[in-house]
Amino acid sequence: MKEKESVSDFVSDNAHLFTVVGIFAAISVYFSTFKFIGGFISFITFALFLILCFELLTKYIDVEPDDRSVKLQLFGLTFLVFVILVSGYLVSIYFLHFVLYSYIIVLISIIFLINKAKDKFTSCKYMKQLKKTSEQKYNLYNSLFLIISLCLLFLLLFLYNYILDQVFNQTHISQTIINYLMNKTLNVTL
Repeated sequence: MKEKESVSDFVSDNAHLFTVVGIFAAISVYFSTFKFIGGFISFITFALFLILCFELLTKYIDVEPDDRSVKLQLFGLTFLVFVILVSGYLVSIYFLHFVLYSYIIVLISIIFLINKAKDKFTSCKYMKQLKKTSEQKYNLYNSLFLIISLCLLFLLLFLYNYILDQVFNQTHISQTIINYLMNKTLNVTL
């Protein structure tokens, strides 16, 4: 009969991962008390914390339920509660910064999608052929693609702004962001 995996076996197999999860949780909570840039660092380390916790929980799930000891099952549930509580604490802090961070995330996502679309655009047969025959036309089409992409980017950001206005029932959420940033800047300088 195979011996059930204990908590010490599981922790020793994943010791480095547990160490990094603890470090990112501590950094995230520590920087959450700072002003603007500290909140951003906290947000990024929180995302890394969640990714690593997901990896640890995946490793826990990979252990067959029949092969887990009772202590390991309790440990897995307690770790899950820990992740939920730390996440809840940090999300409650981030709610104040939600609008600003969501703009950053949406902007990065749109830029990523535009980059992928540009790769697809430049790798199509016609563009490859055009590059061989006429470098000037190829550059012109690439410039047009960039201009159209930037226009689309601004259009999507305005659409996102409108959606946030509707969700938060505010008429000028971008003005709210500017006021928030100005207040934070004035508080830091005073």
